[in-house]
Amino acid sequence: AMDGKSEGTFTDHEDQMQLGIRIITNAFQNKMNSIEQEIRGYRLSCEEQRANVSNLQRRNSTLEVELVESHQRSQQLQEENKELFKTVNTLRKQIGRLEHLKQSVLTSIQDDQEKEAELGDARILLSDEFLRGATPLTAADMGHIAPGFGQPHRPLTQAPSAASIGMPPYEPQAVAPQHMDAAAGASPVIDGKLFFRNARNQLSYENFNQFLASIRRLNSAQATREETLEEARRIFGAELPELYKDFENLLDRHGM
Repeated sequence: AMDGKSEGTFTDHEDQMQLGIRIITNAFQNKMNSIEQEIRGYRLSCEEQRANVSNLQRRNSTLEVELVESHQRSQQLQEENKELFKTVNTLRKQIGRLEHLKQSVLTSIQDDQEKEAELGDARILLSDEFLRGATPLTAADMGHIAPGFGQPHRPLTQAPSAASIGMPPYEPQAVAPQHMDAAAGASPVIDGKLFFRNARNQLSYENFNQFLASIRRLNSAQATREETLEEARRIFGAELPELYKDFENLLDRHGM
């Protein structure tokens, strides 16, 4: 009976040992499986990191190339900027010279226009058309109409501006040879054009305008002969008695 009991106890211990071994084995296998899974996860993560590193390396190489190109472009732009700055300075100098030339040209043009205006006024004054329009009473002396002078008077035009026209000194009692009166003791025939040239040359701008205005009033019957002569006497004054005498003779010739 003792032997049977001992044998049964031994069998139980062996079974317990086997059970413990199986438990340990199962735990080991589970642990190994878990570790292997972690290793596989780490491997995948390492591969991903390696791929990221490769991408970053390629990106870094690209950025380095771009940096070098940018540096070269920056140097090129600096050189271009220097050239453009030199060009701008040159253009500014040229603009300054052109502005100075423009001012000189404008001044010259203005001076030429003023001279042209003065010469134009003088040409208008000395033209036959002006003398015909402004002083019809002398038209016969200038040969524009017949000596009978039966044409109606034309109104005066505006008097020209004061400017020297380089006329010769006044010659009183300027006689037109083609109109010399054959009668003895008659008043000499006055050259109307020469008279007005001399008057324009010796009178001031204001006085000459007043003189032409007085003739205009006489031609339009707004003033009498006496009033016109009185106005002429006042304008010519004591300094130009010859002009007054010639003007009086012109009026006498045309019966005004």
